[in-house]
Amino acid sequence: MRVRSSLRFIFSLAALMLSLVTARAHSASGPGAVRCLIEMMPISDRLSLGTARKNIEAPFVLRDRYVVFPAVKAKKVVGFYIYSDKKASYYDSVEVDLGATRVQRDLAKLEFSADHGVFDLITQHDGLETISIEYLPGFDPSTTDSTGAAVLGASVLPVVGAFVSRPNQEKISYYNPKKATEAEIQNWVYSQMQGSRRPANASDLPAVEKTVLKLKVKGRMSKDELLRPLREEIKIRRNWLKTNNLDEKTWSELNRILSMGCD
Repeated sequence: MRVRSSLRFIFSLAALMLSLVTARAHSASGPGAVRCLIEMMPISDRLSLGTARKNIEAPFVLRDRYVVFPAVKAKKVVGFYIYSDKKASYYDSVEVDLGATRVQRDLAKLEFSADHGVFDLITQHDGLETISIEYLPGFDPSTTDSTGAAVLGASVLPVVGAFVSRPNQEKISYYNPKKATEAEIQNWVYSQMQGSRRPANASDLPAVEKTVLKLKVKGRMSKDELLRPLREEIKIRRNWLKTNNLDEKTWSELNRILSMGCD
C-alpha cells in the first residue's frame, strides 16, 4: 500500500511540475485567473513575508469571489484594484456629497477626522451586488501605545468575511481592525483627537462614526496595466510553490487548483 501511495504521489508530482512549466502567467485575464488566485492564497500566504510588490500590497478576498489589491504610494493608499470573474477595475477616487453638489475626490486625499470616522467605500463592481471596503486613513495599531499613535499612511479595513493577508513582520500600509482589539482602535482614534472635543479617557469615546462613499474610476489604464497586479500575483505564488518543499497534501491541492485553469 505504501508503494502504491508513493507511486501515486510521484505521478501527481510529475503532472503538477508539467503544469507549472507550461502554464502561461501572461494569459491570466480570464474567469479562471480570479478563482485560481483565491484558491491559491491559503496555501501560499507565507510568501508575503518575503515578496516585494511594486506599488501594491498583498491582495485580500471579499465574499469569496472578489480579489482586491490596495495600490500604495508614499505609504498611502491611492486606489484599489478589484477583480471578479466578470470585470477588472481600478478605483482611484470617491464621490463626495457636498449637499447641493457631488464631487469626485482622489482617494489619496482622504484624511482621518472624528466627524467622518471610518469610510465605508462601496461599489457595484460587476452587477447589482454592492461590495464594501472599510477604510480608515492613517490607522496603524502597531504604533499605538501609551504615548499615542503615529500616522504612517492609510489603512484598509475589509468587511466581515474578507480574508486578509497581513504578515506580522512586514511593513505594510493597510491594516485589518479585525486583528486589532477594540481598545487599540479606540486608543488610536483618541490619539488623533485634539482640543475640547477630546474626552478625558479613550474609553469615554462614543462609537466611531462611519461615512459611506462611492468608489469611482477617474484615471484610465490599458488592459495590460489593469491586469498586471493579478497576473504578477499568480506568477509570484506559482513560482513560490514550485520552488518550496511542500507536503503531499499541499501538492495535491495545488494540482487541483491548476487543473481549473489559471488563464
